[in-house]
Amino acid sequence: MPMDMRNNYPGEGRGEGVEADIARIIEIWSECLANAGTEGPFLFGTFTIADAMYAPVVSRFRTYGIALPDDCQAYADAVWNWPDMQAWVESAVATDDYTAEIKLTKPNPRFVFSYFTNNFDNGIPIVPMHIWEN
Repeated sequence: MPMDMRNNYPGEGRGEGVEADIARIIEIWSECLANAGTEGPFLFGTFTIADAMYAPVVSRFRTYGIALPDDCQAYADAVWNWPDMQAWVESAVATDDYTAEIKLTKPNPRFVFSYFTNNFDNGIPIVPMHIWEN
């Protein structure tokens, strides 16, 4: 499911294996939220790096209209409404069909490594469209 923070494509973007991935993410979120109890709306109660890692997933779930259980939907809403997430959404601009522009509000030398490399199954792999499209 390609990332598109500004549009909605309910029911689209589900290639082979996506449903299993969604089910696994829901399982992980539900378990973490149950263990966190009433300590806060995030996976471990208070906001952690795990929530930052799942921010792109939350964006994709919103874009593609993924139905979530109530606890997971509340979590996704908390991540979406996190001020840094909203700043990220507001700063993202697609200059054309192939180029995205992201403006950082402060120095972040690890930005590319943290968000745009596929390290340990985290991040957004940058791949030509003809590879992921089919």
